[in-house]
Amino acid sequence: MHAFIEDTKTYIPYFNGNRELPEDEQVVVTFKVPDIQLKRRLKPRPKLKFNYDTEGNTTGGETEVTSDRTAVVSGMLVSIRNLSYENKRGIHRIQKAIELFTGPTQYEPLVDELYEEFSKELDRAVDEKN
Repeated sequence: MHAFIEDTKTYIPYFNGNRELPEDEQVVVTFKVPDIQLKRRLKPRPKLKFNYDTEGNTTGGETEVTSDRTAVVSGMLVSIRNLSYENKRGIHRIQKAIELFTGPTQYEPLVDELYEEFSKELDRAVDEKN
């Protein structure tokens, strides 16, 4: 069986009223469609901790799930279009993850939004018809 599968997708963030802007001014993010290796590397895995009594019987436990938003955004983001800021050193275009993470804190909500969107993509079930 042969199927064509996209390897990138685009996303238009809600950040800062972006979706209300004219189309040619909107921030547009291109990101990787996760393959098996990327999904295994970025998707958080639960850590299970069990408590035992002196006789070795389980007395309870806990599950801990942690995720690194920097790793998820950096691992999936391909490019950003129409995002920049200006300071006393001039105009700075943000086109890659490293530029986003070294940008001003005003972009923190955008990072959070991208993390949420990329996490959904990592969780998305594969269409079983393919």
